[in-house]
Amino acid sequence: MLKKELSLFTFNDLLHHFPHRHIDKTKVGTIASITPDMDFIQIKGVLQGIDIIGVKRSKRLVTQLKDETGTIELAWFQGITWVQKNIVEGQAYLVFGRVSFFNGKAQMAHPEIDIEWKQFRLNKVKSIVDAAYDIAHKNNKMLTAAVFPYPEMADHMVRQRWDKWNIDAVLPMIYNSFYNEGVDWIGFATAQGVNDLKGKGVGLHTGVYVPPMSAEEVGLAISEAQNNGANGVSFFDGNAITAAQWEVIKASKNAQKQ
Repeated sequence: MLKKELSLFTFNDLLHHFPHRHIDKTKVGTIASITPDMDFIQIKGVLQGIDIIGVKRSKRLVTQLKDETGTIELAWFQGITWVQKNIVEGQAYLVFGRVSFFNGKAQMAHPEIDIEWKQFRLNKVKSIVDAAYDIAHKNNKMLTAAVFPYPEMADHMVRQRWDKWNIDAVLPMIYNSFYNEGVDWIGFATAQGVNDLKGKGVGLHTGVYVPPMSAEEVGLAISEAQNNGANGVSFFDGNAITAAQWEVIKASKNAQKQ
């Protein structure tokens, strides 16, 4: 697979391979939206029919993934036994992979499919955070973490289901400019996190990335966070905050005291 997909033939090739693009796994497309000029896509659907076709080198496992807009064939040529044991017909899956077309029909070979590995990773990350929480509290300290924007998004991107962690407070990095979103998205993401943490006694301090923002936008970001339930706002990068932005931050803080 490394040879075919990434042209990696030696350990030296692997050591000097650097990803040249960011693949956004926060977005879920539809089967109907797939076009021949598309590279990768993430889709969600239900598996229909699981078959093993061919013999020897042409042997492969194939199934159909169906969503509300259509179907696509998924195929595995390697790891067939493992895949067969870990997928269930009629169950919904989130699938990510490279798209190809054959006879006008979309196909996906060796797609990533969220099953046991995802849960294993989620559990491992949680166990590490929970252990750190115990150590911190034994030493009369609080545990906080800078996390991805909101639990569902963090789950898809980096396997952080931070609303399930034992932690005192989170500082979600709601860097709207990183995701080509407007300032109002800060409010949306804040609300998602606040809702997921409801009743758990965990503080949420919205993380705002200030370098690309005007002073006015910083003020709007603070309002979006406050109006959507944040306990506070944290600013990244502190060294990049301008004098005008500082004035807006101070004014907001003084307004809260009144």
